[in-house]
Amino acid sequence: MSALHFYPSVAEAAAPPRGSRWAAAGFLALWRSATALRRQASRPRVDATAEANRVRAIAMDIRHSDPRFAEDLFAAADRHEQLHG
Repeated sequence: MSALHFYPSVAEAAAPPRGSRWAAAGFLALWRSATALRRQASRPRVDATAEANRVRAIAMDIRHSDPRFAEDLFAAADRHEQLHG
């Protein structure tokens, strides 16, 4: 009687070439910097002092007709200037 013994060989996983890893890392870095620049360019520059002064001007216009709301606007302008200015 004879027996057949089969020993399957285990194939080693092939690693990607080192150059492709470097190229992928470089492409990813360029992609991230380009998207960051695009996001930064699309956002308008905000001048917190100018915005606060516009809100204060509105508050000055309505302070005789609605003094409570005018005070809220003054407070909001001050807070905005402190946070973003």
